[in-house]
Amino acid sequence: MDFFAEFIATFFSYTAQLSFERARELLEKERELNRSNSMKQFSVILGNFIVAEKSYFELGFLSAKNKIFLRKDNSLRSVYESLRTDLHRLEEGNASESVIGVISNQLCQYLTARVQLVELYERMYSVSTSNKHIKFDELSAQVAAIADAHAYSFSDVLLSPIKASWSFECEVLKQLLAAQQELQNWLFVPALSHLNTAHTHLAAWEKTFHSRESWKLAFGASFLKGNSQPALFQWLTKFKIITVNKYSLYFYRVLAQQTSLGELRTICSKHNIDYFHKFQSLQKRIDATSVMLVFDPRGLKNWNGPGYKFPSEETEPRNGLIVIVHYPSKLNDRLATIEKILSEKSSELSCIDKVVTCYSSKEGYTFFMMSIDPRITLVAIFDSKREDRETVICNYMADFSILLRFNRLFANLKISKM
Repeated sequence: MDFFAEFIATFFSYTAQLSFERARELLEKERELNRSNSMKQFSVILGNFIVAEKSYFELGFLSAKNKIFLRKDNSLRSVYESLRTDLHRLEEGNASESVIGVISNQLCQYLTARVQLVELYERMYSVSTSNKHIKFDELSAQVAAIADAHAYSFSDVLLSPIKASWSFECEVLKQLLAAQQELQNWLFVPALSHLNTAHTHLAAWEKTFHSRESWKLAFGASFLKGNSQPALFQWLTKFKIITVNKYSLYFYRVLAQQTSLGELRTICSKHNIDYFHKFQSLQKRIDATSVMLVFDPRGLKNWNGPGYKFPSEETEPRNGLIVIVHYPSKLNDRLATIEKILSEKSSELSCIDKVVTCYSSKEGYTFFMMSIDPRITLVAIFDSKREDRETVICNYMADFSILLRFNRLFANLKISKM
């Protein structure tokens, strides 16, 4: 059945390149050859597979109004599971036609892996609606477990194109989620390493899209408009860009030492999201004496600074708050008060949509605080009592905090319509 092997290899090459129309045309030509009943059944399954994969890459896996599939339960997860059932039946009935049986079994494995990624994206969307911190370590562990579980699945050479595409997607997701985890712990080198690996895999994955088709982007998020790349790839690219910009803010002082401020501003504004400029603007808009991000390393095992340390270098554990970025003044003499407020208001600050305020009559300062990450807090300090403008201050702080969290990005996984 050499014709079958050639057909399958070409078909999955087209689908991995996201050239779904070419895959459909190939399938139609195959149907015209009047092959066996098993081949006809397999062709029907592959036709539905094309529709499912295109919907997946258009972020259709969370669509509440997915009209592509004329089914009672038209969720993409249900469609994949139905395809898997059909393939199992075809596999069981084709002991004599072993090639169809083998490929059916391999494609079943792929669909199982695909469903698990759909479930991961569903979880990522669900955490976007919470007012708690996103647990990036758990999400990263989940995608790593999926990748490990299927490291040797659907490994037939005929399916190698879609195996490569699936592996690129898993690796990019895993690395970006891991980078976020390292940023939460304010670790310079590990976060940079994960970002670099994610960038490398994104670039390699993009090169496999040899023949791009036009994508109908009739849905929500503005960053998806006017781009020929599939929506899922755009979403992952946006994930990387926001992570890079967050990294540039958290380590602004370190990066500023490596280049000129002008070049750093150019780099930071490359994607029109210069977080440090927005940080400066926040201070001016609310007329604060100082705004800063503080990091609390207490309880973090083996943490002795954000940068690399030689194994032989002796370092003492950091137990107090650290100002990781500030504008314009650092106000280290206020850290003891900030630390006290953080301890006393920890339960309130655990709700990420809440701004905590505190006026110290002894010092004559008012503190506004909002949690960004579990150990990183946005602090605005005023050298007088501030109550009359509290709403305005809180709104500006909330707007800035949203930039540094990923709830909005994860919420964009669910499109309003197809």
